[in-house]
Amino acid sequence: MENAEFHTLYTIKNAFEALQVSPRDKDMFKMRTGIKDGIFHTLEEVGEHFGVSKQRVHQVTEKIYQLIRDDPHYTSIERIYRSNMKDTLSQIFNEYPDIVPYIPLFLKKYAYEDGKLYTINELTAGSNGTTPAQIRRRIKKIQGLLREHGILFDGRIHFTEQQLTQALDKVQCQQLHKELYLQFCGIGEYGGIRSSVNDIAQTNSFRPEYIYRAMDHLRLKLRQTIMEEGTILQNPS
Repeated sequence: MENAEFHTLYTIKNAFEALQVSPRDKDMFKMRTGIKDGIFHTLEEVGEHFGVSKQRVHQVTEKIYQLIRDDPHYTSIERIYRSNMKDTLSQIFNEYPDIVPYIPLFLKKYAYEDGKLYTINELTAGSNGTTPAQIRRRIKKIQGLLREHGILFDGRIHFTEQQLTQALDKVQCQQLHKELYLQFCGIGEYGGIRSSVNDIAQTNSFRPEYIYRAMDHLRLKLRQTIMEEGTILQNPS
């Protein structure tokens, strides 16, 4: 998955006009992000369509995202969303004084401080002797507390169960894929019990690769929908 911020389609379409990028690269980006037809396509789908590798699609997408991020007239929807979500998380954190020393690491890891997602190794390097295992345990503890409060995490952003349910109602994709995602998150009838991709594959008689592709495709749609619905946006002047 690209380590890039999400932008409104309005923002991206307008930014495209000034980008010094080849038409072919723009078309790859449009297909990947859903600008072309409203459908988010996986790296594999875009690569097959243009006859290039998944790595090449990733490189092109990253390059264009970076050009958009560097434009001072445009603010990513992801940054605005995280700013709002940080306020929600802070209210929960206030209930647990014992985790106060861990909060700065948590906020830094998930881009609540400067918009960058940090790896465990990067956090370790700047934590004055804290080991990677200690950081993982502390972050896992906070994630567990958030889940008790109905806050979920998909690998990139936090959101509530209600936000996820509303987004699932709005995105267009196979109902089966939505059910697989609910099973993966442990939402609804699954009673808070998360399932691994391998468990889902065995239960539904699918190959794990199929589950991964379905998740990747749907997750992009859900993130965009959740952030757009959870953000008050102003069009750039």
